[in-house]
Amino acid sequence: MPIENKEPSRYSLNVESACDASIRIVKSSTCTIRIPELGVTVEPGPLSEGYISNVEGLLSRISKVIGMGMKMGEDEEKKNGKELIDRINKLIEGRETVCIILEDPLGYSTIASDKARKESLTKEELKDLKYGDSDFEIIPDAC
Repeated sequence: MPIENKEPSRYSLNVESACDASIRIVKSSTCTIRIPELGVTVEPGPLSEGYISNVEGLLSRISKVIGMGMKMGEDEEKKNGKELIDRINKLIEGRETVCIILEDPLGYSTIASDKARKESLTKEELKDLKYGDSDFEIIPDAC
């Protein structure tokens, strides 16, 4: 976790072909990932870690989490999970399109491509983002 903060930012990328699966993604521990067309939102938690990958790697991570959830789910949830994994596989093969969005309140996440669009996050948008850190409150006279 870097000590200094950069400008809060949003990167978005339209994934339109199999070639886009190789685009590099840097996700910090404070980054929220959104893929609206799939109904996927990945928010940071207290143990969230950053990583460097590519679009295919990001989609594979999401697919694995869905697969683990399917093991515990009911029949309808398993069916929905299978359909979502099938869509992710089509994305990797370039047979479907989506927009991947990275929102980072500390500004360390990025999508390394000329196809990606970068925007600054507003103060209002920042209020809705989780940072991934645990909240602790120190109350001096509590002991």
